[in-house]
Amino acid sequence: MHPQCTKLSQRISVLRKIRRSLPLDQRKLYYNAIIKQTMLYASTVWTSCSAENLQRVFKLPKRAARVILNADTKANSVQLFRKLDWVPFYHEANVNRLSMVYKRLSGGCPYYLSQILIRNADINERSSRHGLLNLVCLRFKRETEGGRSFSVSTTRLWNRIPLYIRNKPSLVGFKKAIFLFF
Repeated sequence: MHPQCTKLSQRISVLRKIRRSLPLDQRKLYYNAIIKQTMLYASTVWTSCSAENLQRVFKLPKRAARVILNADTKANSVQLFRKLDWVPFYHEANVNRLSMVYKRLSGGCPYYLSQILIRNADINERSSRHGLLNLVCLRFKRETEGGRSFSVSTTRLWNRIPLYIRNKPSLVGFKKAIFLFF
């Protein structure tokens, strides 16, 4: 099992042991402070891994929701997430990725990101209406040969969102619009 999954499983087990002595709001606080932060750590990069590995990690918030609400193992996770007012983890990871692109395009990012995420206007001499807002997607043959890489998957995700969201004047407004879009 992946080390990240092991660490998260251990923390969910601790939550299961102490849930009887904690009210619901403190169980949610434990999840947000201890478990969720571990999941989101470097999620912008590791969410590009294989679907099999992602499924291992995506099962863990579902398990945590069942522990927090003391629900049956067959309970529908979508309904549990609604009760807890949680956004699915994959959407949250995508918002983090897109926030990195937004920072890159607005000039507030490390140099290495400007080498990975390249705007159309940086390559093409001809100017276009959206050259500053669209990213160049690298060529690849198959998903196993680079199609799931951070740069390709992030570029595809960025170019897929509507222009009115990409044109938001602030990062806070951008994040709110992205959460509503997903």
